[in-house]
Amino acid sequence: EAVGRFFDSTYLVEVTETGYAAPPMETGATAYNVYIKEMGGYYGVTNPESSIPSTTRQPLWTSSIDFDNDFAGNYITKGLDGARVTAAHEFHHMIQMGTYGIWSNDQYFHEMTSTYCEQLVFPFVHDYYQYLKDFFARPERAFSTYPANDGYNLVLFPVMLDAKHGRGVMLRTWELMKQSDPVTSLDEALRGLPAPSDLGTEYCRLWRWCYFTGTRTNQAVGGERFQNAADFPLAKLASDLPVNDKVTF
Repeated sequence: EAVGRFFDSTYLVEVTETGYAAPPMETGATAYNVYIKEMGGYYGVTNPESSIPSTTRQPLWTSSIDFDNDFAGNYITKGLDGARVTAAHEFHHMIQMGTYGIWSNDQYFHEMTSTYCEQLVFPFVHDYYQYLKDFFARPERAFSTYPANDGYNLVLFPVMLDAKHGRGVMLRTWELMKQSDPVTSLDEALRGLPAPSDLGTEYCRLWRWCYFTGTRTNQAVGGERFQNAADFPLAKLASDLPVNDKVTF
């Protein structure tokens, strides 16, 4: 019953409120298939089922979800909170597979978005904190160089874009991803804002926000910081640049 409620809440936020297309069901089905079983340490997995004819650049699929039965033992977020974030995360993978297409060489973008959706649906569950230590330890890492399946660490980027520009940025990005790769799509979505921006500008903004965390949180001005910044690690400084007078970048 709880898992059913969590998926209902997820559908309400991701589809009804935010505007993502509802994922297609299997032919003749009237419900999505979620199999609750022992996952051996995995939160959940979204599995492609049937290929769907499409005009998108990448293939589309109906899908099902395997979902852990108790979130006990080797889990960072246990019990019902583990079920909450897994519902939000895996259902967005269903959305991705069913309408927008899977960019197999850019799976980091899929994981980044699904991890962001955990916060979109259940903002009081902070499972994503487990990824922050590694992220803040490597501020020099380029956005598009994350390994294919390692985009969880990038969750703060869409969280920041949401806080700064609203949910529509990521939604528009996924609409554009029907025909263009994720990096190109995100840049185009940002350039199409009423106050145009671009990917380079926003990634630099991300790391400004990431500087003002932990004990540096209160040094931020103009609201340019994360809501939970005081809980985040401090970013590791990659290098120092002594300045005697002034410098232009």
